[in-house]
Amino acid sequence: MSTDRVVITGVGVLAPNGIGKDRFADALWTGTSGIGYVSLFDVDDLSVKTAGEVTDFDFRALFPEEIPSCPRSVQFGLTACNMALGDAGLDVRAMNPTRTGVVLGCTTNRYEVQELDYQTVRGTAKEPYLFDARDVFVPGRVADYYGFRGPLVNVDKNGSCTCIQNTIC
Repeated sequence: MSTDRVVITGVGVLAPNGIGKDRFADALWTGTSGIGYVSLFDVDDLSVKTAGEVTDFDFRALFPEEIPSCPRSVQFGLTACNMALGDAGLDVRAMNPTRTGVVLGCTTNRYEVQELDYQTVRGTAKEPYLFDARDVFVPGRVADYYGFRGPLVNVDKNGSCTCIQNTIC
């Protein structure tokens, strides 16, 4: 039996049914769904018109210095990390950057870029090869922003992990 322990000190949540841990928890307790008609992009040519979208989200209010084209997955990662650090009461300046890593759950990244690329190459020979090369390692972007130099871990929708030790992407 391992004696190693993991302690969750702070939580950051961006979900279709609530931004922030309190709003998200309230939505779970009351059974509030975040599913609705898609509003963030055109779905006229798609058979599915509903999804869980994170709306009422203003990345520029929290990170005005970040580039406007920052992928939405990175925006979510930075915002969730900011929330978790605040929830834990941690001061990034007091942390040892080489002993601080990032563990994040993120599935497919850069939907808006992928959609634009897909519309460009739809029906061409390039279509099957498009998406793998476009992914961004979100924990690396978060670690780079905060100056963390410890291990980076991404847990995807299938529960598999991608780990990079002491590397910033």
